[in-house]
Amino acid sequence: RMAGGVPKYVPLEVDVAQGRWKLNVEALEQAISSSTRVIVLNSPHNPTGKVFTKEEMEGIARIVEKWPQITVVSDEVYKYTVHSMDHHHEHFASLPGMFNRTLTLSSAGKTFSVTGWQVGWIVGPRQLVKDIQRALPLLQFCAATPMQQALVEVLSTADEPYMGDESYYAWLCSLYRSKSTVLTSALKDAGLEVVGSQGGYFLTVDVSGVHVPERYYLRQEAGGPGLTSVTKDVAFCRWIAEEAGVISIPVAPFWSPDRSPDEHPGSFVRFAFCKEDATLKEAGKRLSELFRGGAPL
Repeated sequence: RMAGGVPKYVPLEVDVAQGRWKLNVEALEQAISSSTRVIVLNSPHNPTGKVFTKEEMEGIARIVEKWPQITVVSDEVYKYTVHSMDHHHEHFASLPGMFNRTLTLSSAGKTFSVTGWQVGWIVGPRQLVKDIQRALPLLQFCAATPMQQALVEVLSTADEPYMGDESYYAWLCSLYRSKSTVLTSALKDAGLEVVGSQGGYFLTVDVSGVHVPERYYLRQEAGGPGLTSVTKDVAFCRWIAEEAGVISIPVAPFWSPDRSPDEHPGSFVRFAFCKEDATLKEAGKRLSELFRGGAPL
């Protein structure tokens, strides 16, 4: 919007029974026109933890081939955290004909758990990267030199054996695989419906079947004239934070702001499992007690 563009959104579709999110490639194609300039792709995906399949990627690539004016911005900051044994990360730029059409985003913060460093990088063809180099000084003078030097060191050694695994990346995936299992089990034991995560350190939960006290659906807007209502995911997150001391994030803010409630039900929340196992288990225990009418705090 700041650059004069008009964002168009193609929502992921969810199959709670199968525990997965999926892309409707036909819906994406219908959203494309001669005015389209950029497709933003995020895999592994935040907030769902979805890893786009090769078939989905190839479907996007076929669309891009039809429209020569389109550049793909592929946000792959969670690429080293694919923890599902049934999935692997597919670089969109590695598909035939896509390198010259793609800018790939990576992040030291997500890869090495140092988000405060604020260091990332972009890989792409010279003709696309040079335009970014022109614009970057208007947004950021430079990344801190010590952080860049440290990143060179860890990138140089991350492929070496680490903590009994073949590499740091393998260890990281194994760690998150274990933590995803711990949190999934804790949430299911609490009676929640978990939608599977394949990458990153988030998973989503369908809370449509959970009864949330009515008072959590109302909030006072700062400077507003009175109370306003919120979607169920927001109400659920307020409820478990206040009553159980467990923090989750509503998914509604990730949806297009102009979509109707029928198009996004507002019943999904995001949990993070990049915590100690004891913390994840305690969260599940507190939620179980809250749902049974107990007082976990």
